[in-house]
Amino acid sequence: MASEIELQKTERRQAWLNTLDQEIRLKTDLTQQLCEALTDNAPARIASLLATCIRSRAWEAIAEYSDREPRVVAYEPLQWCRQCLHHEPDELMRVVASPLPEPEIGAGAAIELIHLVKQYEPSTFSLLLDKEDPRNWRALLKDNEKREGGPWIDAAAELDRETKPGQGKRTDLVGGPHQVARAESGTRDNIRRRLEKYAKDPAACKEKGTTTKKVKQALRNFLAGHPAQACVRDAGIASANQVKGSRIRINGPAHEVARRLIDHLGSANAAAIATAITHQLTKPNDKN
Repeated sequence: MASEIELQKTERRQAWLNTLDQEIRLKTDLTQQLCEALTDNAPARIASLLATCIRSRAWEAIAEYSDREPRVVAYEPLQWCRQCLHHEPDELMRVVASPLPEPEIGAGAAIELIHLVKQYEPSTFSLLLDKEDPRNWRALLKDNEKREGGPWIDAAAELDRETKPGQGKRTDLVGGPHQVARAESGTRDNIRRRLEKYAKDPAACKEKGTTTKKVKQALRNFLAGHPAQACVRDAGIASANQVKGSRIRINGPAHEVARRLIDHLGSANAAAIATAITHQLTKPNDKN
């Protein structure tokens, strides 16, 4: 049962949300529902909500409440995936491409995700199609096309058409009386850019004692959702301090600790820890 303090905070949050534009509330609610579906590991709900979120451009205005500084934040689309959903696009693709009772829902979400990544992060899109990786998106969708046919034929055809990288069109942010703040780059976004930089720079890799091939494989692992810091170490570009030890600071607000765990361990491992903590907190006390 929620404490009186938690109930009061919920009331303050709701009162603040009620002052926001309806479109901001909708984008925030869709993102929250998608996060809950990801936590519940419900592929059909994830596919349906993901497609809706992308069509609604949910990343443009997310209401983030704190007693000290409630604010509306605008994310870049892939930044929204990493910082709000705590998943890489490749992880999301593999969820929506899993067998579903209604395959058209998964295929529809896959098409939306293809357009999103190609438009806003073309370098990532190219790597996700890399033929050197047997798990690439083209192979994944072709397998679905053979297994289920129907809507996955359209999804595979759409992926084939989207082969040339292009720049995403940026639209104005949601208007209204509330200032929209640009989200700061998160740990995963910064590390992705660092890995991409070394993957294209043999000279820089040589200085670090590594190779572009090694970095590129680490980048593939990163895009598959592997822990960010582990990918840096596997790439051979970690600093001396990063190699010496890897500690996670667990003091501070709960949501900040959760973010650090996800960034460091990856979403799957962090979710397993969260489940284990819940189990420990809810199991009956041993009676001696």
